[in-house]
Amino acid sequence: MRPSFAGVIVFVVLHRNLDRVRRSLATLDTAAARARRPLPCTGYPTQSLVHRSVIVRATTVHACDRRTVEQWEADDARRRHMARFGRRDTAPDLAVRRELHRRGRRFFVDRQVSRRCRVRPDLVFPRARIAVFIDGCFWHRCEEHVQLPKANAELWRRKLLANRQRDARNQAILTTEGWRVLRSWEHDDPAAVADRVEDELDRWAAIVGRPQGQGRE
Repeated sequence: MRPSFAGVIVFVVLHRNLDRVRRSLATLDTAAARARRPLPCTGYPTQSLVHRSVIVRATTVHACDRRTVEQWEADDARRRHMARFGRRDTAPDLAVRRELHRRGRRFFVDRQVSRRCRVRPDLVFPRARIAVFIDGCFWHRCEEHVQLPKANAELWRRKLLANRQRDARNQAILTTEGWRVLRSWEHDDPAAVADRVEDELDRWAAIVGRPQGQGRE
């Protein structure tokens, strides 16, 4: 008895599905074998693949030199608190900008000035090539006012120190490109910051032969 056309179609579909099931089972067997295999000593905690995906905040011991591997996350309250502070248009930024505007100075705000780094100065005077940074006391680690969170204090200290090192690298790049970099802290008096900026602008105006007070951007 010859099989019907519909029967042939059903047989082909079932055969293909069976092939897919076999391949899927083989893949699962391989993954399970790898998960049971001990991990090489590469700097990761000595956990299986399954355990390592579950334990994200645990402190484990390195398999090679038994040093503690620190894995941490900022607590939710601290993270929410920090997220409220924007990178630009902060109160110290606005105070300095208002003071400079009052004196008739014009400038760009939050503008990238170099292709070698992504740093964006808070105030930019492109003709005079003056870049002004108004650094926050926490993120840029002001020695006078910084207060590290009690949770993960050592790791916060390392992170903020890395921020300071990044600031130094970016400033060195801008300096080599001919920019005059002025840095101030958020706790500095806005009038004093504006005085420093005006001094640099007047010095630039004297160099290029423009009358003082006329070097407006």
